[in-house]
Amino acid sequence: MAATTFTASDQNAQPRVNADGGPVTVYFSYITGATATTLSTSDVIFLAKLPEGCRIIDGYICGKIPSGTGTVVKVGILPGTATDDDFISAITLSATTVLKRFDGSAGLPYALPAIAAATYPKYTWLALTEVSGTVTASVSIQGSVTYLPSGS
Repeated sequence: MAATTFTASDQNAQPRVNADGGPVTVYFSYITGATATTLSTSDVIFLAKLPEGCRIIDGYICGKIPSGTGTVVKVGILPGTATDDDFISAITLSATTVLKRFDGSAGLPYALPAIAAATYPKYTWLALTEVSGTVTASVSIQGSVTYLPSGS
């Protein structure tokens, strides 16, 4: 299996908090370049960490699978299958670049639920989940999520 390179992503960074309480924007990308990757139904790509209690106020995703014929994905909060499509319930990625703003069932702004007191770490994942299709090609997915920290 060929190695996949993750580029220009804050995915593994700790969730950001703006000192003045203003909005925080996290940019993410999942790019395999010319390297083919294999993605199947139910595969998950973790996009960004979101701090407990933040309010998501905006976000978008832009993606392309150059040799793809149509792969349907959704974007939401993990863990939890009830929230894995809160922001984008379905978008088809194919050879034509697609741009989609968050507009899912949760609506915006969206307040992340509190995490139990004894549970650590205190963040939640924004994630992309493949709904249908199989990809064995290069993949390019970029986007951002903007949130207000808890208490702002």
